Formats: sequence, C-alpha cells, structure tokens
Amino acid sequence: MEEPAIDQFGVPDSQLLRQAFAVSVIGVVISDARHPDLPIIFVNPAFERLSGYPAAEIIGRNCRFLQGQDRDQDARREISLALAQGQDVTTVLRNYRKDGTLFYNELTISPIRDVAGTVTHFVGFQNDVTAREQARQQEERTKQQLTSTLERITDGFVSFDQNWNVTYVNEAMSNMTARQPSETLGQNLFDLSPLSTHSPLGLALQQAQKTQSVQQVLDYSAMGKQTDITIYPGEDGVSMFVRDVTESREAQREHQISEERFSKVFETSPIAIFITRQSDNHFIEVNAEFSRQSGYTRAEFLGRSSQDLGLWDNSANREVAWSMVDGVLTAVNREILFLSKTGEEVYGVLSITPMEVAGEACVIGFVRDVTQEKWARDQLRVSEERYAKVFEASPIVMTVSNLSTGQYLDVNAEFLRQGGYTREEVIGRTALDLGFWVSPLDLEAVGRSLMEEGKVLNREVQFRLKSGAVADTVISVVPVMIAGEACATTLIRDVTEEKRVRDQLQASEERFAKVFDASPVAIVVFQVSTGQCIDANAEFLRRSGFSREEMIGRTPSHLDVWVNPLERDDVGRTLQAEGKVVNREVQFRGKSGAVSDTLVSIVPVMIGGEACTVMLMRDITLEKQSKQVLADSEERHRQIATQLQRTLDLSLDLINSIDAEGRFVTMSAACQQILGYTPEELIGRSYLDFVHPDDRAITVQEDDQITAGQPTTSFQNRYLHKDGRVVWLEWAAVSLPDEPLTYCVARDVTERRAAEEDQAFLAAIVNASHDAILGVTLDSTIRSWNAGAEELYGYTAAEAFGQPMTLVVPPELHAEQLEMLRRAGQGHRVEPFESVRIAKDGHRIPVFVTVSPILDVAGRVIGISKVAQDITARQAAEREIQALNQDLMRQVDYVTSLRTIDQSIASSADPSITLGLILDNICQQLGVDAATALLFNFETLNLDYAATRGFSASILQGTAVKLGVGLAGQVALSRQPLSVPDLDSVLVLPDWREVIEQEGLTAYYAAPQIAKNQVLGVIEVLNRQALPISPPWLEMLETLVGQAAIAVDNARLFEELERSNLELRLAYDETIEGWARALDLRDRETEGHSRRVTEMTVALCQRLDASPEQLVHVRRGALLHDIGKMGIRDAVLLKPGKLTDEEWVEMKQHPRYAVDLLSPIKFLRPALDIPEYHHEKWDGSGYPLGLKGEAIPRAARAFAVVDVYDALTSDRPYRQAWSRARAIEHIQSSAGTHFDPAVVQIFVQMLEQSAP
Repeated sequence: MEEPAIDQFGVPDSQLLRQAFAVSVIGVVISDARHPDLPIIFVNPAFERLSGYPAAEIIGRNCRFLQGQDRDQDARREISLALAQGQDVTTVLRNYRKDGTLFYNELTISPIRDVAGTVTHFVGFQNDVTAREQARQQEERTKQQLTSTLERITDGFVSFDQNWNVTYVNEAMSNMTARQPSETLGQNLFDLSPLSTHSPLGLALQQAQKTQSVQQVLDYSAMGKQTDITIYPGEDGVSMFVRDVTESREAQREHQISEERFSKVFETSPIAIFITRQSDNHFIEVNAEFSRQSGYTRAEFLGRSSQDLGLWDNSANREVAWSMVDGVLTAVNREILFLSKTGEEVYGVLSITPMEVAGEACVIGFVRDVTQEKWARDQLRVSEERYAKVFEASPIVMTVSNLSTGQYLDVNAEFLRQGGYTREEVIGRTALDLGFWVSPLDLEAVGRSLMEEGKVLNREVQFRLKSGAVADTVISVVPVMIAGEACATTLIRDVTEEKRVRDQLQASEERFAKVFDASPVAIVVFQVSTGQCIDANAEFLRRSGFSREEMIGRTPSHLDVWVNPLERDDVGRTLQAEGKVVNREVQFRGKSGAVSDTLVSIVPVMIGGEACTVMLMRDITLEKQSKQVLADSEERHRQIATQLQRTLDLSLDLINSIDAEGRFVTMSAACQQILGYTPEELIGRSYLDFVHPDDRAITVQEDDQITAGQPTTSFQNRYLHKDGRVVWLEWAAVSLPDEPLTYCVARDVTERRAAEEDQAFLAAIVNASHDAILGVTLDSTIRSWNAGAEELYGYTAAEAFGQPMTLVVPPELHAEQLEMLRRAGQGHRVEPFESVRIAKDGHRIPVFVTVSPILDVAGRVIGISKVAQDITARQAAEREIQALNQDLMRQVDYVTSLRTIDQSIASSADPSITLGLILDNICQQLGVDAATALLFNFETLNLDYAATRGFSASILQGTAVKLGVGLAGQVALSRQPLSVPDLDSVLVLPDWREVIEQEGLTAYYAAPQIAKNQVLGVIEVLNRQALPISPPWLEMLETLVGQAAIAVDNARLFEELERSNLELRLAYDETIEGWARALDLRDRETEGHSRRVTEMTVALCQRLDASPEQLVHVRRGALLHDIGKMGIRDAVLLKPGKLTDEEWVEMKQHPRYAVDLLSPIKFLRPALDIPEYHHEKWDGSGYPLGLKGEAIPRAARAFAVVDVYDALTSDRPYRQAWSRARAIEHIQSSAGTHFDPAVVQIFVQMLEQSAP
C-alpha cells in the first residue's frame, strides 16, 4: 500500500493540507440539530463575505433570517422536508445580504449523525449563483415571449431537428394539419407525411439544410389547401412558416371573374360610359355606345382629353363638366351640349362619379342621349304656345264632353289626328261608344277620382285608337260649366314614346345597379342630411357581415363599424374641409366584431336631387399582415445573431479574434469581468497595449509561432487589468490557413497561480492551527501529527507516529473508527461528526471530527485526513445559549401578543373582540386557568361581564355585578388590585361561589381597567392552584390590563365620534333642504320642484352605478341646483312674459353665481357638478361653458333629464302639465342633442318599472 508523502518536518503534502483546512471559497455553515431552531454554530470566512454579516451576528441564529420577508419559496419547503427526514438536499434560495441586496444561493445541506445514527448537526455549503439564475430567468422569459408570439400568429410554424423530427409546432399549424401537438412532437416529418424528396417542398427542405439559406415554396398544395411555405435553416435544424393562401387565391380568381363581368357589362351598356384620369382629364376607357354617340373610335379617345377632341360646342359647357368633376356642381343628371365628330349637336344627360383605377384618382361618366327627347320637348312647348292661341291648333289632345251623358261636345284637331277619327264620328258619341278605354279599371278609377276629388290630374291610362293601336297617355279631367251645363274638359297627352324612353332609362339604371352590386370594391351610399345608409353593394355586405335590411336606414354609429372614434371624426373633418376623402387608412369593425384595416374614399354625390356621399372601401388587412410577417422575419434574424453573441458572452473564458496587425476584431463579454474593459474599449486596439511590459517579448514570439501554423494550448502571460492589477491568462489559439484572423480563448488563471504560490505557506499555517490535524493510513496507522494534535492530546509527534488511531480513541468507539475508515477507504463521503477522544493523561475530550480521503494522482484513496476540534467550551456555550433562547422565545411571544392586541385595537371598534384576545393571552402568557373581563356601565353603575375564558360553560356571559359589591365590585370602587390566594377564606356572592366550586378554582387576582383617570372595568384572573405571582408576572398582567383599558376607551371615543358626525351631517342636509325650500318659495311656479327632482335624480344615479359617497353629493347638488338664482333680480326671475336678450344673458349667469356662492363651503365643493353644469347639452349647445358629450359630469347629465321631465309634467300658469307618455316622447326625441342617450334609456326604463 502506498503511503502519503511526508516532508522533512513530518507535515503532509499540500493536497492533504488543502482538504483539511477550511479555506474554501464556498460558504460553509454548521448548525446544531439538537436544538429546535437549528442555531448556527460555525460559519467560514467565505460565508461572511457571501452574506455581508460577520460571524458574531450569525452565530446562534437560524439561516432563514437571510430570506427576510421573502418567505414564500418552494425551496424553503423542500429544505424543511429534508431537515425533518434527516436527508441531503440541494436547492436554490432567494437570500438577502446585510445591505439588502438580493442574491441567489445554491445551498447543499447534509446531516451529521452520531454513533447511534442520530442527526446532531447539519452542514450547509453555500454558493452565489445569482448570475446563473438571472441568465436562466432571462432565457426562460425569452423562450416564453418567443413561444407566445408563435402561438398568436395566424401562420403555421413548425421546427425540426437535424434528423427531421418535429421539435415544436404552434396552434395555427396544428389547426392546419388537424392534429394535436402531442400527436406531432417527436415524430419524423417523412413518417407524418408521405413527402417525396423530389417534390418541390422536399427539394426546398434539402436545399435549405444543405446551403443554410432561406427557401420559399409558393402555391404549394398540402392538407387540401393552397399554401406559401418559407423555410429557415439553423444550426440545430430547420424551421418552416406555412401560410394558408387558399382564400386569397380564391379571392383573386373571383376578382378576375368580376372584372370580366364588369368589362362585358361596360362594353354592351346602352348608356354611353367613359373613364377619365383626374390629373390630366385624359380618357383611359370608353364603351361602344359612347363611341357611337360621339362618332369617335376608342383609339381616338384614349390618351386625349375632351378639349383635345373638341367635344364642347363652347367653353361654358366645358367648364360645367369640369366643375362636376371637381365637385363644384351636382355630378348627377346634368344636361349639356357637345359636338360629335361630324359637328352635329348632341344633347346628353351627364352623371359623373369619382373612382380609383389602379391607384389613380379617376372619374367615370355616364351620358344618356336625350337629343330626340329634347326635340320632343321642344315640339311640345311649341304646341302649348299654339294651344294658348287657339284650342283647335293645340298640339295637346283636348276634348269637351257632357258630364251627365259622357257625349263628346267638341274635340280638337290633335285628337282627330292622333285618334284617327273624323269630327263627325266623334261628336255626340261617348268614349264607350268609340271603344277608347283599353282597361275598364282605368275608366272606373278616373270616374272615382272625378267624383271624390272633383278633378283628375295626370293619370296615366291607355287608349285604343281607331286603327286598334294602343297609346300610352296622361289624362287630366277638369269639370267646367259651358252654357250652364256641367261639362268636362279633358286633356290627353300621348306619352308612348316618353314611356319607352323611361323604360330604357330604367333598364339602364338596372344594368348600372348590377355593376354597382357586382363591384369587387365595397361601396356604401349615405344620405347627408340624416347620415343613414340608403344603399350598399354585395361586396360590402359580404365583408361586413351585415344584411341589407340591417344596413338600410341606419347610421355608422348605430352599426358601430368605426373602431376608433378619432378616425371617424378626422375623416368627417377632411370631407368637410376638402370635399372628399381619398385613400384614408382606417379600421372598421364587422358585424362579428372582427377588425379589418381598410382604405376608404368618400365623394359627395346628388341622388334624386338629394345630397349623398358614396364611400368606397378596400380591405388591406392581408397586405398589412404580409408586411408585418416580413418585419417579424427580419427581427428573428437579428435575434438569432444577437443570441449567438449572447451565447459567447455567457462563457467565463475570454473569446476573441485578432487580425494580422495584432488588433482585436471581436471580443466576448468576459473581458469586462477578467480585464475590466468593455468589448467596445478593446476592439480595434492592439493586444500588446494590454500585455505586461515584461511579457511582451515572449508574447510576440508565441504570436509568430501561431501565425506560422503552430497552435498553442497552454501559453501563459500577464495582462494589465483596467484598475492596474496583474491578471494571469492561459491561452489556446489557432490561425487557420488562408484566414487573416487568429482565434483565441483565454482563461483567467490568476487564482490558480496564486494557489500554487500559496502551497509553501500552507504547512506553516496548518502547523500553527490549534485544531488537531493528522493523517492516517487505511490500516489506521498515524502518519502525520501537527502541533494542534500535540496540544490537544498531549502526545508528541514522535510518540504518535506509527501508532494506531486507537491511541486516542476510547475503546467503546473502536468499532466506529473501523467503520469510518472502511467507508472512507471505499470513497464514501463521511459527514463531520461529534465524538470523544482520550488524552495522554486519560481525560476525555469532546471533539468535532472532519474526515476527508487522501487521493493520489490517479484518484485512488491512499489515506485519511482527520481534523479534530475541541468543543468543550462550545458545548458549554450552547447550553447557555439554549437557556437564553428559551427565555428569549417567551419574551418574543409576549411582544408578539402585545403587537396582535395593538393591531386589534387599531382595526376593530368592538371592544369585546380585543378583550377576548387579551384574555387568551393572559391565560397563555401567565399560565392561568380562567380569566374574565367586566366593563363598567355608566348608566346602571353595574360591571357587565363582556368576555370570559377558561370556564366550562358561558355561565357568566350576560350577568352583572354592582359597583362595590363582590370582589370585582370592590376592585372597581377602590381602584386598586386585589389578590386572594384562597377563595375559601373570603366572603363571595352565592352565585359566584357556585361558579368557583363548579370550576374548581381556588386562587384569584383582579386589577381595575383605568384610562384617563376613569375606571372602565375590571380584569379577573383565576387558577385551580396557587398563582405564580412574581414581579415579571405582575408586570405582564399590568401591561395586558392597560391594553384592555385602551381598547375600551378607544371604542367609547369612536362611538361618540360617529354620533357627532351623524348629527353634523344631518344638520348640513337640513340646512341645504332649507335653502332649497326658500328658493321654491321665491318662485311659486316651481314650488316642490327641488324635492321632486332630488329624489328622482338620486334614484337615477343609483341605476348609473354611482357609489353611496357620490349619491350624498348628488342629493346636495340636486337640492341646490338653482341656488344661483338667488343672484338674479326678481324683475327677471319672476317676469311673467318672455325675457329680453339682455335678461336672458343675466339669467344664464345663475350657474356661475352658484359656484361663487357654494365653492367657499368645503363640504359642498364635490356637489357643484349639478349647480354648475345642469344647463349644458349633449351636443355642446348649452351653457355656461358649452361642454359637449362626456365632458359634462355624469351627475349633471342625469339631472338635466330629470329637470326637464319634472318641468314638463308639472302645471305652469301658462300651460297644463304634460302627460307622462308625451313627456317621455319629448325626452327620447332630444336624446343625442340635449341629453345623453345612455342616460335617457336608463331613465325611461326607471319610469316604466315604477309605473303603477
């Protein structure tokens, strides 16, 4: 067997000495497990540095003081369980240094057992792992943020390792594949999907892994969907984003079909249609009908303006058209004159609508040819002029018939011409005779109108001509008297051609409606006067989710489509200021609540002679999402680069690269810890600037060898720290062929070098130790023996060398010694333990033994080192500490009890609760069997039992003792304590005697409760044995009785204060009600008004969720709402007639007068909302400040509704009270102008619920 190395002085080598001596950089704490609170009995210097506390402030305390108030930690429970079971435990705690700073402590606790296996001590090894924990927490937060982001995105995301096994899948990808994450994670991609390596996706995956470059696969069919796939390679695998583009591709196809339909409708429309660009008025499209009307070909139009082509017969018509484009003139059904290519005049009705084509502002125009229609109108005008001259020459068919017989008396030439009859064939005959009426129903309707209304005007009917042809006509019949006979003058206008033209126009409008409804752009038309929707196309209904019935007649506010009211208001201001809104980005809310990003354009139009607006909307949500995905992708790349640098920065070694000129190119964060410089301070500078001057030559020589291709792994040199101290670095460096950089890793070996230098000092230090340090071979032979061992055991080193360890071990512990050697020799850890040793003179010494194995260079156990510390003095100190701790615990319990009582006094106004707590503490702290608390009743002069403890039944509860009667009565009367060692020796009340005997009580002590020199009650203490009365006992009782007196006195003061506050508040309210009655008396018309509106306003504000404190101010403000009228002259306030403008100005001052009158009164300031603002209106038209909407305080908005309702339903000298229903109708009609709509709704509900 090998023996440990021994130097010339007989001292073991440095390995043994380092293990034996407590110079560890790890904090070490030893606590005594034989005491309940495990007090600390030893700490090493490293623990003092770690915690910031000196050993003197730590010894005797439990380690949990380092957690401060941070007690709720899982690690504490883990430690408590291990301590209770006597097991090892390693965990991490949040601890706090003496200066309050937080540090994370990696704590390992191990039990130390005696020979019997009983745990006697615990040893704890403490290591500051704050940096590691903070890095771990940051890593966890980063992972959580990344996972949260991936779970929220709508694109599918999946990650694979190098073998194509799934490592992560987000919710969107799970939804696409219809598989739960648990079914996917860990599975191989090629097992989950029969993916060919030659398919586009398979090739892209392989290319990404091979080239480490991003790959994209567009329009890939997978999982029954069209998808766009982006593949991102990484060092540990591949990630893949999958976007479902099925809907967008379908939308593109539908858009293309819609455009084709629109093109066909546009080209075949019987209405001339053209599209011009607003910027230069050039035509960009015309249909065939426009070419036909104008005579120009499509090619002649495109790229030219109407002015270039000479379409206008004069500049006036050109200016009219341009004014329509600019929105100055009505853009619908404006009649203009233009010239065809041949120079012919063409009359047309022009309608213009702004629109956007390929992102450009354009105008679409519709032209209806009314040349023939205008000619017909002109002819009709000529005929009417002729009719003014002579009946016969009238171009309008005119007849005169007898009302009684229906026979024609006269017809004009136009009738004969249109009807085909001669005068002879008509005169004397009726319309029935001639078969004029095509429909008998028309005849009945005309006769009925003539009988009921006395005339017939412009009724459209059909007549049959002599030829049998049917003509559409408009007939008017006026009764006249001719020669005293009732006749009828009938005017008939042939509208056959006009009806044909109308039918064509209707057909044209229907075609336009189809184009409107089939438009791929969402379009909505609103009426300007009401803001209500009058039409919406199918695309808008599809995107918004509303039906046409839900849209028509409702405003955007009713539909709640604006997400941001500020955007709505800004769009309204732009439309008002600029006359239109073009491509404004806003957010709209659909019926489902989904929000979409939208480009909106709004133009004013005239429809049916009424001002309207047309809103065009384009959904850009997907476009914005695409941009966001791109931005997110770029951010991820930046994060990957950042994470790589962070990974290097986590290394404790200094990692850097150096260029050919010897300058630092990259530098890890460890440089700041090792050299004190930040990476930014080092990068770009020569490394020789920081090398110790004495080491620069060998460093340059080593650099040359590395550059020549000879890597180094253990070169050491000295660097200068930023603070001037020397740092030893050990370098590993390599320069790769064809690479301009040298890659280096340096480790700080300063401490290791220092440790090597310190080895020479260890022998002297150990030899100077007062602890016994010795080395033993595995066969228990002593091989080393220091001066401490000589001092402790009395044997010299020469006497001890070669002797068995049993030299100092008592016989009864020999077996323990052999077992310890066996376990240590097998490499098992032996926990430090307490034991007994025998000195040379035979006396027994209690010692604390630490055992460590001695290892050779191969790691084999060749011996045992043992350190024995004399703990005789420590054990005596521990016994003394234990006694002091017990006394201290009693004091702590006492102080804790007093604090609990103080908290009860401060938090509870009920003295019985605090008295019960005090009696509990008296029984516990003073060790007595029973206690009572009596309170003095100043009205009955009795002492009432308020609380009892320790009695088997509540036999004393509710009873009383007269002042001066019984033991408690005597104590209260004398104001002095009373002690009765034996209750049988004194005279007590019969009822009290029965209680004493029943409970077996023999000893009695009572003390008066006195506060502010006044007796408030008595505390009684009873025991079944003699009371342990002593000065500390009496002092403790006196303190608890004083606490009881304070609790009772505080309760009395609180009760009196509450009563005074209530009386003061009632006085305030009665004063306010008096002011209100005085104001009502001044104005008899409103007598009782203040009381009624106050009660109703309070009830309404309760329904508006006002708090009880707010309702107090509402009541006061309502009572005083017109208090400002005290400042209005009677001549104005009581004037029976209408006020002049000047008088109205004075009357409107009363809210300001109210503020001036009430604001100096502090308790009325919170009630000013109603007096100051009750005349403000929801739309901002009120006074005194013209507040609008929710800027008006809620109480004032509620009062305004109640005030008007009470005024309407009350009699006035100038009118009777309105009915309840009429008043409610008026209130509802004023919602949104005068009143807050939400308040009106709740007010009406309140009235309906309170109706009889």
